[in-house]
Amino acid sequence: MHRAVGASMEDRFLIAALVVLSVVFVSGCTAIDGDCVSQGNVATSLSQKCCEGLTKVPNCFLKGDGNCDCGPNNERGEMLCLRCGDGTCQPDESKCSCPADCKDNVFVCSEGERQNYTCPNNITEIEWCICKSNEWFCPINPAEACIGHGNCINDSDCNTGEICIEDICEDICKENHTSDCFSGNLFWFDSCGKLGEMKEKCGSGCINGVCIGCKAEDHLNCSDNDVYWFDSCGVRERIYEDCMGSCNLGECCTPNVTFRCYQGDIHWVDDCNYTQDDLKENCTAGHGCYVENDTCVTCDDHIYFTCVNGDTGDIYWFNSCGDRQEIHTDCDHGCLGTECLPDCTDPDNALGEPDMYLTATTVTDRHGNNWTDTCEEDSTHVKEYICSATHDADYKVEYCGAFYNCTAGECMPS
Repeated sequence: MHRAVGASMEDRFLIAALVVLSVVFVSGCTAIDGDCVSQGNVATSLSQKCCEGLTKVPNCFLKGDGNCDCGPNNERGEMLCLRCGDGTCQPDESKCSCPADCKDNVFVCSEGERQNYTCPNNITEIEWCICKSNEWFCPINPAEACIGHGNCINDSDCNTGEICIEDICEDICKENHTSDCFSGNLFWFDSCGKLGEMKEKCGSGCINGVCIGCKAEDHLNCSDNDVYWFDSCGVRERIYEDCMGSCNLGECCTPNVTFRCYQGDIHWVDDCNYTQDDLKENCTAGHGCYVENDTCVTCDDHIYFTCVNGDTGDIYWFNSCGDRQEIHTDCDHGCLGTECLPDCTDPDNALGEPDMYLTATTVTDRHGNNWTDTCEEDSTHVKEYICSATHDADYKVEYCGAFYNCTAGECMPS
């Protein structure tokens, strides 16, 4: 749960960071420009390099409470490629991803200055951020605003050899899609399996997509939430440390350091700021938890009472969360709002049957509606109102007799 946009400077940082992350996620996680990852996109492995002038930084964002949240991104080995280290805190940077530029959490810009986002069709530009009070304010998700501005709807809109993928015409066979051994060296293959250029010359041959002779125990990294040695070719080797919890950037994380409200329950959080599966508290009432103070939602009993099931119902207590509790009032004839409905009344029906020879009377049903006896159009029958078994008004049409006519709701001698 986030607070209103623009409520504080920290909120604006959060919005800007979320916008950047949403662009990454919606657009397919990683944008590769040749052999490098472009600005604002995710490098999903250690072997992927950022384009020139960009630096790999943690894939984290600034929360509204001023703390950093890396979520599960580091566990997957994801890093952002940003222009970190140039001395300017850009809208896609924060103190969490680039403390070198954003250590004071200040975005410097000129009042009224605007920034646009170019959609995937490389044509449409969406107004993204505007400078207010010398701070960047980025109120929209440009990736969502670009929906419908791709360069295709279906494959027929693309050139020969292309298909339409997420509104963008892409080559049917993508170059440098995978790599594998061929003739003792490591070669690129396109997405159709066609042999491409050599990726790496292997001095001692190649096996299972890896050059023989890679340097053993070259570096440490996380795998299956433990720390492992990896060779210089990125192949996992022996375990280095059993974390007994989670792992981040080649180091074990201590579990159960703090806790937070997550998906309706209170979860433990390790010192790498990962939300664990283990619960600190199960919010069994089913009303979730408060993000502001990481506690389960509590409900106060007997806050109000009201009618349930109307004409056949009774009045029940409800707690502050809107849960129905025990009965407040047992109603014989149904209820409305906070009151029981009264019984139907019939002045000339004391013995349980209508008397059509009495002066026309008025029946009042349990809803307060009045029904007065009337004559039928032929003047020989009377419509006599009575109370029904359901405590509502009903009527019987009765023949007055051979020597009677109906007048003013009553059978009288003719």
